[in-house]
Amino acid sequence: MNYLFEYDTPEAVNESVSAFRPRWVKSVVDSDGVEQRIILDFANTQERESLTTEQVYVHLDNLVLYIKDVSQLITPIRLDDSVPTDGWHLNGGWGEIEWAKEETFRWWESVYYKDEEAEEEIA
Repeated sequence: MNYLFEYDTPEAVNESVSAFRPRWVKSVVDSDGVEQRIILDFANTQERESLTTEQVYVHLDNLVLYIKDVSQLITPIRLDDSVPTDGWHLNGGWGEIEWAKEETFRWWESVYYKDEEAEEEIA
Protein backbone atom coordinates (compact mmCIF):
# COMPACT_ATOMS: atom_id res chain seq x y z
CA MET A 1 0.00 0.00 0.00
CA ASN A 2 1.20 3.45 -0.84
CA TYR A 3 -0.25 6.94 -0.59
CA LEU A 4 0.23 9.24 -3.56
CA PHE A 5 -0.57 12.89 -4.04
CA GLU A 6 -1.15 13.63 -7.69
CA TYR A 7 -1.78 16.67 -9.81
CA ASP A 8 -1.69 16.54 -13.57
CA THR A 9 -1.37 20.10 -14.78
CA PRO A 10 -3.69 20.39 -17.76
CA GLU A 11 -1.94 20.97 -21.07
CA ALA A 12 -4.33 23.78 -21.86
CA VAL A 13 -6.19 25.50 -19.09
CA ASN A 14 -9.88 25.61 -19.94
CA GLU A 15 -13.31 25.64 -18.36
CA SER A 16 -13.14 21.93 -17.43
CA VAL A 17 -10.13 22.46 -15.18
CA SER A 18 -12.07 20.99 -12.22
CA ALA A 19 -11.47 17.57 -13.77
CA PHE A 20 -7.80 18.10 -12.92
CA ARG A 21 -8.21 18.71 -9.18
CA PRO A 22 -5.28 17.49 -7.08
CA ARG A 23 -6.05 14.13 -5.51
CA TRP A 24 -4.92 11.87 -2.72
CA VAL A 25 -4.71 8.29 -3.91
CA LYS A 26 -4.26 5.04 -2.03
CA SER A 27 -2.47 2.56 -4.26
CA VAL A 28 -2.72 -1.12 -3.37
CA VAL A 29 -1.08 -3.84 -5.43
CA ASP A 30 -2.70 -7.25 -5.06
CA SER A 31 -0.94 -10.60 -5.13
CA ASP A 32 -1.35 -10.76 -8.92
CA GLY A 33 0.45 -7.46 -9.35
CA VAL A 34 -2.71 -5.56 -10.27
CA GLU A 35 -2.84 -2.04 -8.88
CA GLN A 36 -6.05 -0.82 -7.28
CA ARG A 37 -6.32 2.95 -6.89
CA ILE A 38 -8.71 4.50 -4.38
CA ILE A 39 -9.23 8.25 -4.29
CA LEU A 40 -9.33 9.51 -0.70
CA ASP A 41 -10.23 12.88 0.75
CA PHE A 42 -9.66 14.87 3.90
CA ALA A 43 -12.53 13.09 5.66
CA ASN A 44 -10.51 9.85 5.73
CA THR A 45 -9.29 10.83 9.20
CA GLN A 46 -7.51 7.66 10.28
CA GLU A 47 -5.53 7.38 7.06
CA ARG A 48 -4.87 11.12 6.95
CA GLU A 49 -3.41 11.05 10.46
CA SER A 50 -0.91 8.41 9.36
CA LEU A 51 0.61 10.74 6.75
CA THR A 52 3.87 12.54 7.30
CA THR A 53 4.09 16.32 7.23
CA GLU A 54 6.17 16.02 4.06
CA GLN A 55 3.42 14.06 2.32
CA VAL A 56 0.82 16.65 3.28
CA TYR A 57 3.03 19.44 1.94
CA VAL A 58 3.25 17.65 -1.42
CA HIS A 59 -0.54 17.91 -1.56
CA LEU A 60 -0.46 21.56 -0.43
CA ASP A 61 2.05 22.35 -3.20
CA ASN A 62 -0.24 20.63 -5.72
CA LEU A 63 -3.21 22.65 -4.50
CA VAL A 64 -1.27 25.89 -4.93
CA LEU A 65 -0.33 24.87 -8.50
CA TYR A 66 -4.00 24.17 -9.13
CA ILE A 67 -4.98 27.63 -7.88
CA LYS A 68 -2.39 29.17 -10.20
CA ASP A 69 -3.67 27.18 -13.18
CA VAL A 70 -7.33 27.98 -12.52
CA SER A 71 -6.59 31.67 -11.92
CA GLN A 72 -5.49 31.99 -15.54
CA LEU A 73 -9.19 31.74 -16.49
CA ILE A 74 -10.41 34.52 -14.20
CA THR A 75 -11.98 37.61 -15.75
CA PRO A 76 -14.43 40.09 -14.21
CA ILE A 77 -18.08 39.93 -15.21
CA ARG A 78 -18.54 42.71 -17.77
CA LEU A 79 -21.48 45.08 -17.80
CA ASP A 80 -22.79 43.46 -20.99
CA ASP A 81 -22.39 39.89 -19.62
CA SER A 82 -25.32 37.92 -18.29
CA VAL A 83 -25.90 37.97 -14.56
CA PRO A 84 -23.74 35.21 -13.08
CA THR A 85 -25.70 32.14 -12.01
CA ASP A 86 -23.04 30.89 -9.59
CA GLY A 87 -23.03 34.05 -7.48
CA TRP A 88 -19.43 34.97 -8.25
CA HIS A 89 -18.53 38.31 -9.79
CA LEU A 90 -15.81 36.63 -11.84
CA ASN A 91 -15.90 34.31 -14.83
CA GLY A 92 -13.62 31.31 -15.11
CA GLY A 93 -13.79 28.99 -12.15
CA TRP A 94 -13.63 31.19 -9.08
CA GLY A 95 -15.54 28.49 -7.23
CA GLU A 96 -12.63 26.12 -7.88
CA ILE A 97 -10.20 28.60 -6.34
CA GLU A 98 -12.47 28.87 -3.30
CA TRP A 99 -12.60 25.07 -3.08
CA ALA A 100 -8.80 24.83 -3.25
CA LYS A 101 -8.38 27.61 -0.69
CA GLU A 102 -10.58 25.77 1.80
CA GLU A 103 -8.82 22.48 1.01
CA THR A 104 -5.37 24.01 1.62
CA PHE A 105 -6.52 25.43 4.94
CA ARG A 106 -7.85 22.10 6.22
CA TRP A 107 -4.72 20.22 5.20
CA TRP A 108 -2.33 22.89 6.43
CA GLU A 109 -4.11 23.14 9.78
CA SER A 110 -3.96 19.36 10.20
CA VAL A 111 -0.16 19.40 10.24
CA TYR A 112 0.58 22.89 11.55
CA TYR A 113 -1.19 22.28 14.86
CA LYS A 114 -0.46 18.55 15.05
CA ASP A 115 2.16 18.89 17.81
CA GLU A 116 -0.14 21.11 19.89
CA GLU A 117 -2.94 18.53 19.66
CA ALA A 118 -0.54 15.78 20.78
CA GLU A 119 0.57 17.87 23.79
CA GLU A 120 -3.07 18.47 24.80
CA GLU A 121 -3.75 14.72 24.72
CA ILE A 122 -0.80 14.06 27.04
CA ALA A 123 -1.86 16.72 29.58
